[in-house]
Amino acid sequence: MAFLEDLQGLLVNDPSIVAEYGTRIYFQLLPKNIDKELNWLRWGFTKAAPKECLGGGVAQQNYDVFIDVITRTLNDLPGMADEIFEQINGKTYEGIRQITLVSDSYSNYQEKDLYVNTSIYSMAYNK
Repeated sequence: MAFLEDLQGLLVNDPSIVAEYGTRIYFQLLPKNIDKELNWLRWGFTKAAPKECLGGGVAQQNYDVFIDVITRTLNDLPGMADEIFEQINGKTYEGIRQITLVSDSYSNYQEKDLYVNTSIYSMAYNK
């Protein structure tokens, strides 16, 4: 499997994440008309610098992953982001190793009346 499939598996196979977001877990783009009364999770990634072996070659590839928690309820947002953190931080899944939180930030989509927590994770991948 490639990193994309492993990361998707990590998110959609976690029972507590699925219990909260169900089928509202999306890679990159949300549907055009989302139900604002429900909570949503959006994720994506970029490839970062690989770790190389002393003799040459790549030992593991690193990725920066963003996970957006999207909700209409500002007061619930920090707890929702913390729940995602508790479920994935430090875990391994298939080829994914060393999941660590790098940063998180809050913003809002004023035109949609929604609030967003964006958490950035660093993940090492070796498969």
